[in-house]
Amino acid sequence: MESSSGINIDDDTGNLTGGGDHGRFKYCYANWMAQQEDDLELLFRTLSSDSDPHNNDANLMAAVESVLGHLQDYLDNRGSQSARCESPCLFLPSWCTDFEKSIHWMGGCRATMCIRLVYALSGLESEAEAPVMEYLRLRGGRRENLGKISDHQFNLIKTLQIKTIMEEDKLSAQMAILQGRIEDERLSRIGNCSREMGDSRAVEKLLKDANKLKMDTIKELLTNILTPIQAVDMLVASKKLHLFLPQWDKTRDQILNAPNP
Repeated sequence: MESSSGINIDDDTGNLTGGGDHGRFKYCYANWMAQQEDDLELLFRTLSSDSDPHNNDANLMAAVESVLGHLQDYLDNRGSQSARCESPCLFLPSWCTDFEKSIHWMGGCRATMCIRLVYALSGLESEAEAPVMEYLRLRGGRRENLGKISDHQFNLIKTLQIKTIMEEDKLSAQMAILQGRIEDERLSRIGNCSREMGDSRAVEKLLKDANKLKMDTIKELLTNILTPIQAVDMLVASKKLHLFLPQWDKTRDQILNAPNP
C-alpha cells in the first residue's frame, strides 16, 4: 500500500517499506501529529469529565501520564529510525515551517521550551514569545490555572530552567565539536566506512541524550512542580502549538510576503 505522501506501507504489518530516510522520518512525524490530535481530545475529555476538575486529580494525572507515555514512544521510535539512517533528516526536516526550523534543536524543540510555555501562559512571557502566545490565546488557550503559579513553584521552575539550559549548552557544544570534526575530515572519510559509522553512532548518542533531557525536564515540570490541573492546561497549550502553529505560520508568511496593493 502507498500512502498519500508516496511512502510504501506493508499491508500486513503496517511497517514502512520504502521512501528512504526522509520518508521514514516524515512518516514517523505524521503519525506523531495524529497522536497529538488524539491526546488533545483525551485532555479535553478529562477536563470536562467533572464539574470541578480540581477535585479530579487522579484522572488528570492519568491523562498526563498517558500523554507523556506517547511522547516517550515517539522519541524512542524516532531514535531507532536515526540509528538506521542519515541524521540530517532530523536536523533539517523539510516538512517544518520556517518558524519551526528557527527553533529547531537536536531533532526537535529545546528541552526548555516547555518551561518557556509555562512562563508565557502564566503571563511571564518575553517580548519575543508574545506573538505566539497571542495566537494561543486567540485559539482559546486556558490561562486561569497557570496564572496562579505560586512563589514556591516559580522558584522550582527557575531552578529547573537553569539546570536544563546548562545541559542544553553542553549538548550543543558537543554537537558543534562533532560537526566540526566531520567537516574537517570530510575528504579523508571518503570510502572509510568505519569512520562514517563512528560519526553516525556519535550523532545518535547525542540525539538520545537530548531526548532524555527533554523527557526528564517535562516530567519534572508536570509531575513534581505543577498541580494536576496546571499540568493538563500546559499540555493542552503544547498540543495546540504543535497542531495549529504550522498553519498559522504559513498564513503569516503569506501575509508578510504578499505584494503591497
